[in-house]
Amino acid sequence: MRLGGADADADADADGMTLVAGCRPDEIANETGTPVLVVSEDALRARAREYADGLAERWPRSRVAFASSSFPCTAVQRVMVEEGLGLNVAGVFCFTMSNNYNADRRIPVVFASQGEWRTVVGRETWDDLLARAVQRSPARAYWPLPDAVSVE
Repeated sequence: MRLGGADADADADADGMTLVAGCRPDEIANETGTPVLVVSEDALRARAREYADGLAERWPRSRVAFASSSFPCTAVQRVMVEEGLGLNVAGVFCFTMSNNYNADRRIPVVFASQGEWRTVVGRETWDDLLARAVQRSPARAYWPLPDAVSVE
């Protein structure tokens, strides 16, 4: 059964489970934990090419720019660049968006393609989040902190 919608690479398994690029999200979640973001790499690449080709057809000297702040994931940004899109960066907000104010741990991002999947962004632990905050802290220059800090 072919499902409609934005992901042209989604089918349903015999038991009704939605497949993303031939992969079962429940099996991915069993291995990575939840929440997890599963992206069909083939559909992502196809959509990027569709935008780039469509714009070039109408305006040959133009270039599509992916709004990187809409999904700040370097693996997705890498795909966009590989498919010929530019990246629209957040400008003055880059530092603000990169700090840990009101931060939460990053969830894993998985690329699925032709029945295989791979983790492109790993799950972040509380220790990872704290270490990132300590490394970026301007106070670190004035009050040296130990390299290994744990929240336990």
